[in-house]
Amino acid sequence: ISPPIFVLSAVFGGYSEKLQLDAETPDRRPTIAIRTLVKIKGSRNYPDNVLSCVPGGVTGMEFPRGAVIARIVPVRKPEPGEDPVASLVNIRDGELSKEVQEAMRLDQAPAHVYRTLGTTTESFRLDPGSWLIANDQGAVTRQGKPVLKDGKPVVTTARIEFLEPTEVVFGFNPGSPNAPTGKRWLEPFGNLTSKHGYPLLYTYSLIIALICGTAGLPHILVRFYTNPDGRAAKRTTLWVIVMLGCFYIFPPIWGSIGRDMIPQLYASGTTDAVVVKLPTMLESPFWGQVLSGITSAGAFAAFMSTFSGLLVSMSGALAHDIYGKMLRPNASPESRLVAFKVAAVLIGAISMGLGLLVESFDIAMMVGWAFAIAACSYFPLLLLGAWWRGLTKVGAGGGMLIGGLLALGSIVSTMLMDKKIITLDISPLTRSLLEQPAIWGVPLSLGLMVVLSKLTPKLIPADVNLKMLRLHAPEELGLSKNYIDH
Repeated sequence: ISPPIFVLSAVFGGYSEKLQLDAETPDRRPTIAIRTLVKIKGSRNYPDNVLSCVPGGVTGMEFPRGAVIARIVPVRKPEPGEDPVASLVNIRDGELSKEVQEAMRLDQAPAHVYRTLGTTTESFRLDPGSWLIANDQGAVTRQGKPVLKDGKPVVTTARIEFLEPTEVVFGFNPGSPNAPTGKRWLEPFGNLTSKHGYPLLYTYSLIIALICGTAGLPHILVRFYTNPDGRAAKRTTLWVIVMLGCFYIFPPIWGSIGRDMIPQLYASGTTDAVVVKLPTMLESPFWGQVLSGITSAGAFAAFMSTFSGLLVSMSGALAHDIYGKMLRPNASPESRLVAFKVAAVLIGAISMGLGLLVESFDIAMMVGWAFAIAACSYFPLLLLGAWWRGLTKVGAGGGMLIGGLLALGSIVSTMLMDKKIITLDISPLTRSLLEQPAIWGVPLSLGLMVVLSKLTPKLIPADVNLKMLRLHAPEELGLSKNYIDH
């Protein structure tokens, strides 16, 4: 991922240069090139099927294949007592003339408009070749009088939600729909963390998930089995942290360059494809494809490494712990190996099926959710198992299962609400806690482990002190090696 970013920075400008541009023009939004075709998703991919038009000008969109629009509402949510917005979009059948396009760039009224819409929650169909022209002339009023902010009238523009997938060609526009302003882009809390109104809580919960969840990811833990001793494992951990720290320098650079060069990704809801799409913006198609291929190869290697680690850890748990110790304790090594292979095939098939179901979700959100589940389940077990002599198997199992299942349940409910499969009347605070459960799931799991262990003190292993000694003793004593041999 590093070689392409050096080339792209040399061609399109560096990270600091992009940030400086947004700092000097806080109201700036990236602009889509005229006649750019963008694929729009349908309601199945909500909220990626929404175009929030840019205030401060006119956004003209042509639909070559037509479109089915679910609803049109103001981008600015009306406050109690405000009047319905009178005008948000104009719709015209047929191609706009060049003269009209030029006029629209000057924010003048279009010719031959046959329908004007304000707020509408009813779906309607646009014929192929129709134009939809959104403007910011939707004045916000209260009892017929303009609503003022800082002495200026408040206006809003259209938020268009599509029912079916379609294509749109941007004919003239001041900025990319869905794209934040420069000021919003630079602020600490972006659209993700502030969407429910509790950005600080959301951010801290995500931080807890990322920090604690990393220690609890099973495909990370299984890597320690590839080290010959504890000293090598510690050294491996150190270098992995160093390399991860270097890696995390590059995503902000990708984002800052991609924001200016391919802003249409905001409109199509595919911003996670920036690392593959950005190299193709080079003037040389050949080198663009080469850099895109290098990036894709690195991403594929990372995916396979993660997937293989998860597959091995889950298959090993089923074959060794459940099959080899619970179902058939006297099973031979050969039968356990067969069980491992069968488990690997079954888990792989189930994982691919589940992957198809969640394909429409943002990969960045799903990664955060995986960390949150690991933080609420495996991490408390590792923490208390390594440092507290009073932990019992009932406490460990109960806390891990309850914490992990509650975190999983809250995330699944969030996914269902995002796709409008279920509708729950809950507060924004509750929604934030459901979407990022680590801030309450980790202490809950830890507390359950302590309480359940206190209720079952007779289950504390008799040799717990010896186990702790072997776990924490210096490698030079050889106790860890002897422990493994036994």
